Amino acid sequence: METERAELLVLGSGPAGYYCALQAARAGFRTALAEKAELGGTGFRWGCLPVKMGLDSLRRGRPSLPGPSLLAEVERRLEEGLRAAGVALLAGEASFLDDHTLAVGARRVSALTVVIATGSRPAAPAGLALDGRRLLSHADLVRQARVPGSAAIVGADVEGAELACLLAGLGARVHLLEQEA
Repeated sequence: METERAELLVLGSGPAGYYCALQAARAGFRTALAEKAELGGTGFRWGCLPVKMGLDSLRRGRPSLPGPSLLAEVERRLEEGLRAAGVALLAGEASFLDDHTLAVGARRVSALTVVIATGSRPAAPAGLALDGRRLLSHADLVRQARVPGSAAIVGADVEGAELACLLAGLGARVHLLEQEA
C-alpha cells in the first residue's frame, strides 16, 4: 500500500478541525483532514450552527427546525471550502500505525504533524438510553420534521440555553435543567 504524505493531518472535521485544516492549507501547508462520520462534526451539524440558524429563522419570521436539507447544505459548503483551499479529504476512522503514520479507512497517510480534534458525542444521563423518540440527543432533535409539544433540556450551557430558546420560540413548552454546583 502506497503511503500518502501531508505536512499536517487533522483528525475530525468539527469547528476546531475544520478551521485548523482550512487555515493551515491557506498558509501553504500540504494538509489532509480525516473524518470517520459526517463532515462538520457535532458543532456544525447538530450543535451550535444549526441551532443558531434556527434562531435566525425565528428572527426573520420564518420559524423552523434546521432539518435534513439544511444539514446537507452545510456539509456541501464545508466540503467546498476545504477543497477550494486544497485540503485533501479522507473518509474513515483513523488509527496510528506509528508516531507519524496513520491508517485512514483503506488509505495510509504520513504527516509531520497530526492534530487530534475529534470533539464530542451526545450521552444520556446514567440509567437512560437515547432512543430517538422520547429521549433525544441534539442530533436527533435537529433532524425532526416537527417541533415537540414539550421538552426538557439537560444542560444549561450556551448550546442548551440556545436550544431551549429555539424550541420555546417555535412553540414548545421547555424546561431547562442544570445540576447544582
